[in-house]
Amino acid sequence: MQPDGAQERHFDALKKDAEQRCHGDNPQHGVEARGGASRSEVVISDGEISFPEVSAPDLLLCMTQDSYNRFSSGVKAGGIILSDSTFVTEKPLEGIRCFAYPISNYARNTLGELRAANIVALGILTGLCGFISKEAMLASILSRLPQKLHDLNRQGFEHGYEQGRTMLAGEKSGKSAKEEG
Repeated sequence: MQPDGAQERHFDALKKDAEQRCHGDNPQHGVEARGGASRSEVVISDGEISFPEVSAPDLLLCMTQDSYNRFSSGVKAGGIILSDSTFVTEKPLEGIRCFAYPISNYARNTLGELRAANIVALGILTGLCGFISKEAMLASILSRLPQKLHDLNRQGFEHGYEQGRTMLAGEKSGKSAKEEG
């Protein structure tokens, strides 16, 4: 649920996963990717993937309220929802681990570039979920960008990663994700 070309960069990062996991992706976006709800599915597995579509995701990233409203109810029990609190107001969901951070506000106000929000989100997800190492994700992101954008995106990713680690530590200590953002 990332704006602009973020889905493509996200998939490229996962495809270059230095940890050599198997995965498949099934992007479903069109004009809605320009600000409305879009859906992109990624399957990551240590084994062979026989069906690359997701019926109940383990993880959902919501960058817009429309995405949250449309897709949050499909997350499997015990799954994770990360919402951009700049644009999304969450409702409590039974059995779902919900986290929120003002991703777009940070990108716009601190980094000076709203388009870096997707990289901040990837940092949070990497720190929170551990589905790929920090080094592998950052290397993959930077390999797809011109050199002049490396510092900005490294800063966004690093900040996001630290936020994800803080959210995870807060969850383990009993603090709510809202208290961490």
